[in-house]
Amino acid sequence: SAASDVYKRQCVLCGVVTDVPVQMPVSERKCYIPGAGQLCRDCCRELYGSDDLGTTAESEICKI
Repeated sequence: SAASDVYKRQCVLCGVVTDVPVQMPVSERKCYIPGAGQLCRDCCRELYGSDDLGTTAESEICKI
């Protein structure tokens, strides 16, 4: 619902409301880009070929 979307992060690329709660630590987020913010799964897959960046080194993420 729109009311619960207030507590979710938006994708910094396309603006869609993600399923990521605002209070979730960035270390637990699958599509968080250090220095940029949260991506939705679609943008994450398009840019990085994966919707789970948790195992990708920060230096690799920031190169793109």
